[in-house]
Amino acid sequence: MAVILILQGSIQGQEKPAVKADITKTLREAFSKLKEDKAFQADLLRVAGEDSNMLMAHEGEPILRQLVAVTPEVREYSNELLKKYLKR
Repeated sequence: MAVILILQGSIQGQEKPAVKADITKTLREAFSKLKEDKAFQADLLRVAGEDSNMLMAHEGEPILRQLVAVTPEVREYSNELLKKYLKR
């Protein structure tokens, strides 16, 4: 699965990188436009496959928070399923 996102805030207490607000705003706007671009969507589908998805920070951050909260055993089991069924 190909995932592109720009995070805001921190995950698991990690410090937020020092990025100027205007740069962050510009990047968010650019990625938002990119996400809607039909040519990009076609390229993403071609390169990453049907299960690819581009997420913005507000969409991806809750998913990432859940991923880092699982036990190592669950993470290993999930990785094995991905390898087995998605061949990744």
